[in-house]
Amino acid sequence: MARKNTNKKPKTNKPTTTTPPPKESIFQTMQSSKYLYYIGMAIVAIAYIWLLVLQFDAKVTAVIDVNNYYFLGKSLAQGTGFIDIMIYPEEQNAHVHFPPGYPVIIAIAMLLGFKSYFAVCVMSGIFLGIGTLVFYNIFYRMTNNVFLAVAAVGLCITNPNYLGFGYIGFSEACYICFTAFCCWLAINLFEHIEQANITWKRFAILVVLNAIVIIAAYFIRNVGMTIPVSFIATAGNLLLLNFISGKRGNTIQYNTIQYNTIQYNTILGT
Repeated sequence: MARKNTNKKPKTNKPTTTTPPPKESIFQTMQSSKYLYYIGMAIVAIAYIWLLVLQFDAKVTAVIDVNNYYFLGKSLAQGTGFIDIMIYPEEQNAHVHFPPGYPVIIAIAMLLGFKSYFAVCVMSGIFLGIGTLVFYNIFYRMTNNVFLAVAAVGLCITNPNYLGFGYIGFSEACYICFTAFCCWLAINLFEHIEQANITWKRFAILVVLNAIVIIAAYFIRNVGMTIPVSFIATAGNLLLLNFISGKRGNTIQYNTIQYNTIQYNTILGT
């Protein structure tokens, strides 16, 4: 019988080829920077101030509604009450057209020493700028992308109608600012509820702050009534979904962008 050849060749490990990870694009590299968010915010702030100064027109600000707001605030600052000192100074009639929220803010500014008409216009620009930066934060949280957030806010500040509220002295700029804060606080509250990681103390603080901002927005402009209605509707919707999910023993999974987009639109009443 022929003997079997037991001298087998040792097995050699074939060299494994590893594919290098795909290179990140310049946008992905910039997006991963922790400072990019603040760079985007600085770009928005600088562009807003620059465009506001370019568009500012003192003649446009001299309209009757702005004068009404100014003299109502002056009346409150002087301690004479919420009366029409511009139209009927001798009759001392209580004003019944504009809500008192914005004149109260003007009166506070006057008591702090900012009594000129120009100061009221500057105050409007500050309110609109703060509201714009808050919306920048909201857009960033919706998309998790600085470039999209800057682009979205850029569409706002390059709109002359939107930017006009920053120097005309109307109550719209103040209302936009309080609305932005209301949305931001509500988003924080709803996100904590959805993630089920909120304590009763934080829940109470967020609810109280939301209530204060909602009441302030309502007394600045009566259209602010849409904010509490939308807030209650959104909160009720979330609680109902969580209740149904708990009954079925399931956990609701939200698509972040779609869920936040629906949520923000609901809060804005759109």
